Amino acid sequence: MRNGVEFLSSPFSLERARFLCEDLGLRKIKIASGMMLNFPVLDYINYLKIDTVYLSTGMATLNEINTALEHLKDIPNKYLMHCVTQYPCKDEEANLRAILTLQKKFDLPVGYSDHTIGIDACISAAVLGASVIEKHFTFDKEYSEGTDHVLSATPVEFKKMVGKVRKIEVLLGNGNKQPSESEKDIIQFVRTRFSG
Repeated sequence: MRNGVEFLSSPFSLERARFLCEDLGLRKIKIASGMMLNFPVLDYINYLKIDTVYLSTGMATLNEINTALEHLKDIPNKYLMHCVTQYPCKDEEANLRAILTLQKKFDLPVGYSDHTIGIDACISAAVLGASVIEKHFTFDKEYSEGTDHVLSATPVEFKKMVGKVRKIEVLLGNGNKQPSESEKDIIQFVRTRFSG
């Protein structure tokens, strides 16, 4: 790990899963949407009992997600990643409220794998409680090879997105309803002043 960034990757075959987990020794893996029902890969990762799996749920039904999770039952840390498998994803298809559905249905941490253009969806996902944000990264949105560059964040956008997500985390707080520390200092004065 360098600069606080840990490497992880997505295997697209059993052979690549072996390379990532055994040869490279990765303890965290992302399962891409297209692989979430590849049971040989899921069973292999489950057998190894790696630390963490990020399961992308693009194109999936709730029943399919449940089936995939059954094949990952021995993984101690599982994150579901709400995703729409389109490059780019239209805003009207992003369906960010699915984050809440996944949280309620599976009682697991839920993140968001974004394929929309811009950073608004990532910020909105953070407001909805997404615990992980995945956004593609590019130095050149005009690069002609592949479909990812137009929907990816530039370094400037990425920095702005991270700053906004971190602020949202602070604003959301811990959810406990009780007087804040600054309110405790004035509670007696305010209540006495307005009680008569």
